[in-house]
Amino acid sequence: GGNNTFIGQGAGSANVNGTDNLAIGLNAQVGTSLINATAIGTNATVAANNSMVLGATGVNAVNVGIGTTTPAT
Repeated sequence: GGNNTFIGQGAGSANVNGTDNLAIGLNAQVGTSLINATAIGTNATVAANNSMVLGATGVNAVNVGIGTTTPAT
């Protein structure tokens, strides 16, 4: 694929033919042939075109705060 940006150890290693994807974080992944997909965070994984995933599941899940410095769990 092309036009991909992968930042972090192991980030984007599963991507083979996808284009226009972004993966940021340790082992953040986008599917093998996705288009315009974004994964942000340690072990975050996105599996659909034109989608964004913030954080992973389990111990790597994130809480998102809007208008607060301490997001609820």
